[in-house]
Amino acid sequence: MTGGAARNGNASIQVPKLTVSSLRDRTEEIIRDRLVTGALVPGETYTIRGLAEELDVSPTPVREAVTRLTGEGGLEIVRNRGFRVVELDNAALEENLFMRRLLEVGALVEVSGRIDPSRRGFYEDLIGKMDKAAQTDRDPEHYLAASRAFHLGLVAELEMPKLTSMVGRLRDSARIGAVTREKNLMSGNLEHQRLLDAVFAGDKEEVRRLMEIHLDHHLYEWSDREPDGKV
Repeated sequence: MTGGAARNGNASIQVPKLTVSSLRDRTEEIIRDRLVTGALVPGETYTIRGLAEELDVSPTPVREAVTRLTGEGGLEIVRNRGFRVVELDNAALEENLFMRRLLEVGALVEVSGRIDPSRRGFYEDLIGKMDKAAQTDRDPEHYLAASRAFHLGLVAELEMPKLTSMVGRLRDSARIGAVTREKNLMSGNLEHQRLLDAVFAGDKEEVRRLMEIHLDHHLYEWSDREPDGKV
């Protein structure tokens, strides 16, 4: 798969060309990934046509994907120009994390001790990918992709698709792409390992404690946000 830089408004982003059958879903996945990793910059304007040309598709799947993501609150339409990323303030992030505590923490507590032990290798592999991205590649994009798969995979073990989808949208809308400092990626991955150990041990109280700490870190320690609301 090849890629390149697309100039849209005042920003440049790297995007791969599409070779899969579902153009809309793949386009949405690309845009969502760039929201999460920070490749789409809050406040910058991007054109639908420019992105469509880079992906070698018509503007239709790009427009449909943007419309869906707009409905989730991560993007907003700029009339006659394209779209831009909505800039979250600390109050919005705190609300997002409050909702994740209600849904995601409870889900992981519920699934603790109920996962087939043979599944542990899948999550250990994701932790290994995060470790490599943090220590060797210094690659926050791949780190965050593996982190998303780790957390949503654990929630999905409950076999409740609506819950998994809601948690996924909350994670994506938080856009923790500012988490780029190597030490923060590494400390976050240590928490992933401890959380995994507690989940497979069935230690529900420890899972709750670790997951609440993990979410608390997203507000300041693992982002470039300051307590006064500046980004």
